[in-house]
Amino acid sequence: MMNKKNAIFVVTFFLGCLCTINFWVYSRLTVDDAFITWRYGKNLVDAGIWNYNPNFYDLTQAYTNPIIAIISIIPAFIGIDTVFFFKAISILSVVIFCIWYLKESRGSWIPLLIILSIPATVIHAFAGLETFIYVLLVSVLIIELDKNSWGSSILCAVLLFMTRPESWLLVVIMPFYFSIHLKNLAEFKENISIYSKLNILAREFDLSLFFKTFCALALPLGAYLIVHKLYFGYALPNTYYVKSGGVFSMAVFMKFNFFLLPIFLLYFQNKYKLILFLIIFFEGIIYNYSKSILLMDYSSRFIFHVFFPIYISMSIILTKKILPKFFSINFSKLTSKITFNIILIGFLMVFIRGIGVRNIIPITYYPRALDAHASFGKLLKNISHKYAIHTFMLGDAGMAAFHSGINAFDNAGLGSSKAAHNGISEKLLDNYGIDLIAYQSRPDGIRLSDYNQDLVHRWAVSKNFQYICEVYFLDDYTLKLYSRRDIPELYDLCLISKEKNDRPDIEYLRNIIFVPPWQYWRE
Repeated sequence: MMNKKNAIFVVTFFLGCLCTINFWVYSRLTVDDAFITWRYGKNLVDAGIWNYNPNFYDLTQAYTNPIIAIISIIPAFIGIDTVFFFKAISILSVVIFCIWYLKESRGSWIPLLIILSIPATVIHAFAGLETFIYVLLVSVLIIELDKNSWGSSILCAVLLFMTRPESWLLVVIMPFYFSIHLKNLAEFKENISIYSKLNILAREFDLSLFFKTFCALALPLGAYLIVHKLYFGYALPNTYYVKSGGVFSMAVFMKFNFFLLPIFLLYFQNKYKLILFLIIFFEGIIYNYSKSILLMDYSSRFIFHVFFPIYISMSIILTKKILPKFFSINFSKLTSKITFNIILIGFLMVFIRGIGVRNIIPITYYPRALDAHASFGKLLKNISHKYAIHTFMLGDAGMAAFHSGINAFDNAGLGSSKAAHNGISEKLLDNYGIDLIAYQSRPDGIRLSDYNQDLVHRWAVSKNFQYICEVYFLDDYTLKLYSRRDIPELYDLCLISKEKNDRPDIEYLRNIIFVPPWQYWRE
């Protein structure tokens, strides 16, 4: 019979193998949206302009993660590969997370290996977006709130303000968290009625600390919003206006709420304030997600925003008092049973979603994009002067625009404030002066119903645009190129992209799976 020491070794070895496999397979992913944010640092260095495009027309805050936008100045300034630079940032973030987790959990490595063994964790750590930094900061914030550490919590919240807009809720709920003191916990527990409990909370409310906390949070957030309002004309990110028009979905709301269940385990430790804080914070986020258009939800990204901080913070807090060291469960305790089952179920749900067939696309996504979107953008940079190409249109707002060095009109609206607020019109297309159009298409035709491409196509026909060729990304996703003039160099690009990408995903995967992931850590 296997003893405890051997069992721990076997589990550790198995999880370690999964972590290694995940790194090898998924760290090659870099998503197109990351290049939207990185374009700001590049444009600032190359053109001296802080905008999605390298000019002052249609100033647009296309990013929701200013901390990443600011960091993107560094690789552009020192002249190193931006993708490689942010892969290094990803590795550093994961290392910092591991050190922090082991310190806070007193060396409990099994839960750490479990979270790293989920493909979604590695995908979000290396995709180039702010997702992993965001969930790490939220996890740190929860632990610092549990310690009642005011200064560390404020610092963490301010960093979160610069990472994702969901964190802006903190400016309202954190002042209440620090201002309510449950000095007489026994009295609070004995009073059953809500009215009595509210009276106790009101009696122990610290008004001065409330205003101190509110000002410490509101001033930096207010400065951030004012600066963006003055510069871009709108305080909120452009994506808010593009993606907030959805209809509330009860199914999405209930699905997200499942991952909040571990919070209620804090009841056994009398952490009522923390329970209330977490419920209000995450319910606000979940409600917003339930009525938003969740684009780029690869590998359950938005569920990951909820699941990861809950799993990490609860495993730290519960390991300290309910669960013994190294996550060895004492099944004689009811609370331990509940803890184990809820965390395990949540883990399995995300794990199953993470390793599903849909994640074949993240594995092949960036290698394909290098031969399609990236090559297209690089070619535009080389030929734009020769053919007087000043602006091109493409609904994928990141990679091609990043490499092109010229103006890009994003007909999806993410990269255009005018399109997001006023819609696309022939006058706007005229003002942009589009010379080349890349329609999101399938081999059988342009997806005219997507992103006003029907209107654009009518405008292009009236301007005598001619069909050039088709850039291949997937067998059901291509870019049909139309131009004001013939551009022979584009034909070679289309032929090469078709030769490399016009194959089933499984076949493509077999060809790249044994290629080291760092071979794709490049622009």
